[in-house]
Amino acid sequence: MKFLDDVAHYAAAHGHVRLLRAVHALGVNVNAALDLSNKETVLHRAIRGCDADDDAVVRELVCRCGATVSVVRASPPKSHVRLAVELGKVAALKILLSKLPASYPKFIDNCGETMLFWAVEADQVATARYLLSDEVRCDAQWVSKFGGDTVLGRAVAKAGLAMVALLLDGAYGGIDVNTPVASGRQWPLHIAALRGRTDMCELLLARGAIVDCADARGASPLHLSVDVDVTLLLLHRGADIDAADRSGTTALHRAAAKGNARMAEHLLQHGATVHAKDAQGETPFRVAVDNGHLQLAASLLAVGAAIDAQDNCGFTAVHECAHMGQLDALAFLLARGADVNAINAVGQAPLDVAATCVRKNRRGDVTRLLLERGARPSPFLASITTSTISMPSSTPVRSQRNFACFVSNLEQTQEDTDDEDDG
Repeated sequence: MKFLDDVAHYAAAHGHVRLLRAVHALGVNVNAALDLSNKETVLHRAIRGCDADDDAVVRELVCRCGATVSVVRASPPKSHVRLAVELGKVAALKILLSKLPASYPKFIDNCGETMLFWAVEADQVATARYLLSDEVRCDAQWVSKFGGDTVLGRAVAKAGLAMVALLLDGAYGGIDVNTPVASGRQWPLHIAALRGRTDMCELLLARGAIVDCADARGASPLHLSVDVDVTLLLLHRGADIDAADRSGTTALHRAAAKGNARMAEHLLQHGATVHAKDAQGETPFRVAVDNGHLQLAASLLAVGAAIDAQDNCGFTAVHECAHMGQLDALAFLLARGADVNAINAVGQAPLDVAATCVRKNRRGDVTRLLLERGARPSPFLASITTSTISMPSSTPVRSQRNFACFVSNLEQTQEDTDDEDDG
């Protein structure tokens, strides 16, 4: 019988209906797997082997040979229906669905997705068109149980323009282009911008997408754009270049955080505000320095960025670099004239902050560099002693320093510096 099973699989894969009918008459089990390693049945082979508009072999197996149509499988191989959908075998799919209950088009798989999701994932436009037709009526508005994806969101992320156009077409999907996807976190235009799909953005905008639509965090597609061409398209269509999300971040802030100099250059050329501050009071220049993108920071200085701009806690970029132990960034700032003695909101100078540098092994180097550039302790620090320190509870978290430890560290560092000078 193993020989006849092999013949049946061969006949199904190559479209030999008469041969398949003959081996079935000899008692071949068409629902048996080929072997332990390849668990596909004869019907799987028929679906793979047939043309999109040819259902002869599939019809023979399902209607005459008693092949069982699988709906969903927890392990490989894929179900017959899913295989037909993903391979775009529309004729075979029609035969398979005819043998299933009428409610099957509303079937939900283990991921909470319908057949239409499968077609979109595989970018099978003809299959999707059939599933959306009056003959099947798959729900184009269905939302996945896991992740909250919608059919349109999945299409924008993974399918081609033709699939998205089909879903937006009133005669088929009829989906509103401004319908939030992914549980309302983002809109289709957000996803296209995030994926760097200029052509998809053009299609969505042509279909009425709102250029400054905001997601749950207040970000616009311009914020999420990772491609210069997409950014230029959005700006050309009227996107607000200085739009801020809920954290006060603009597109220029995001470009600075990622070190995307080309993106920042185009944003500045189109009028982005270089002095914009986010909810923490940080400018794009400050964000670039904090993330170590010094070349971009230099470019921002060249167009007027304030090197000593203070955030909501009064920290300048020098304060932050001293606190975080960023020696290269600190040297960069001091070489360009940053104020080495700026005072923050609680009266601290960069030299004060250096003693509580989060990188203990760099405290000495940071303090030494500041002292070489003329840094002085703040007047507030100079007036206190290790035994008379009391910080109010309202002091910002970033300023809750152990000043007793600081004074000790500073005195030790100064002694080390004096010893080196004497040497």
